[in-house]
Amino acid sequence: MSFSVTGHSHTSLWGRFRVSSPARRDGGADVARVCDHSIERELREALTWSNPDLFTCVEVRVREGTVFLTGEVTDFSSFRSLDLLASVTPGVRYVKNRVLVIPEMAHEPPVWEGEP
Repeated sequence: MSFSVTGHSHTSLWGRFRVSSPARRDGGADVARVCDHSIERELREALTWSNPDLFTCVEVRVREGTVFLTGEVTDFSSFRSLDLLASVTPGVRYVKNRVLVIPEMAHEPPVWEGEP
């Protein structure tokens, strides 16, 4: 299943979502060149500041102003927040968000009363 919202393409695979979105509509022409290391450091700080527990399973890489996100989050709201934080980070030209949305209940099976 695929759908488009405000120019972003969303693809659902078995309850998981993948999104790639341009960070700036103008291709970043008005944004001063910022080194990849600075972008990565600032984005990691923003993720830690926003909610340190929420994004612990997310990896961040930056190459030529393009942010590559991989890992897992537990809900689509967190996924969108991650995408937004990456796209507004100074120097980011494009965001490739390959983070999977996997509900928390899929991570750990329930423990029933009386089980060891």
